[in-house]
Amino acid sequence: MERLLQQVRATHTHYSCGDTSKLQNPSRKQSVSRSLKHLFNSSNKFVKTLKRGVYLAAVFYHKDSLLVTTEDQIPIVEVDDCYGSSLMQDFLWFTKLSCMWEDVRWLRQSMSVSMSSSSTLQARQKMLAAAGQLQSLLGTHNLGRVHYEPIKDRHGNVLLVTIRDMESQYSFFSGKWMQVSKLQSQRKSLSTPEEPYALDILLITIQDISAYQRRSQHRLTSGLYLGYLKLSSSVDQIRVLVPQRIPNMLCHARVRDNANVSREEWDWLQRLSNIEDGEKERMEGEREGVDQTTDSNTPLLYYELQTALKALLKLINLPLHQVHKHTLTHVRLHTQTQTQTHTPIF
Repeated sequence: MERLLQQVRATHTHYSCGDTSKLQNPSRKQSVSRSLKHLFNSSNKFVKTLKRGVYLAAVFYHKDSLLVTTEDQIPIVEVDDCYGSSLMQDFLWFTKLSCMWEDVRWLRQSMSVSMSSSSTLQARQKMLAAAGQLQSLLGTHNLGRVHYEPIKDRHGNVLLVTIRDMESQYSFFSGKWMQVSKLQSQRKSLSTPEEPYALDILLITIQDISAYQRRSQHRLTSGLYLGYLKLSSSVDQIRVLVPQRIPNMLCHARVRDNANVSREEWDWLQRLSNIEDGEKERMEGEREGVDQTTDSNTPLLYYELQTALKALLKLINLPLHQVHKHTLTHVRLHTQTQTQTHTPIF
């Protein structure tokens, strides 16, 4: 995927090279000049209150502080004053921009060339325009990661949120850093606790959102893992079950440190996956005997998978004796080069 993005960027470098130079860190003199310019010109372009529509907010945080405007507001720009039934599909498309913020200008130009009366294209063009405006006002391409779900309220507002964890309290524009608790305490809300505005919901849940972002950056150490994929689908989206402590991963359990699967182990998994239903029942009936008597033809991976599978079932809170009453009839084993589906044996 990264190589594909690099090829696309290389092909269209001439679209973004000029824009990139504008957003690079300038000298001290240029920085002061730009700060003065933003002080008088850009602050009034940020949205202060939400009126029915779609908005884009940028949450830049460092430890327990947020980057806010000179008026102590989270940087927010308007996307559109209305939205249709395809909002969720457009939002899921928008989340992909997290991997290519520097190409927003080129995407806007490309979509302008192919612009049609399609409401979907028009909505996405407005999202790109809002992202470009926010980049220009903040003075940086990188807006961070798009939060996995938009914030909606009962007043007809939808707030799209980008999150970026800063290494230091550096301000790209004429904003300032403020502690989250102070920002929350001095916020004067016009809504009621029963029907809060989307901006109030953002401020109330800002710690949870930033914590989710930090947990999403964790990576698994090298090794072999057993994963569990559980889907929940609706008309406009598909959700997957993930652990709370690592929300960027599927539910999983570690099998062993060695990530490689030998040819003998892989052949055994393939034979296991091809067993007919009747043979499966026979093997399950002989399960106790297999547990007590070590089969010389059974690889060590068999017992490692048993241990990992029991840990995985405990993680998803599914009792061992109820496994065959649920949809956990197949477990997908991933390696770096191959994928195979097989029936678990306990």
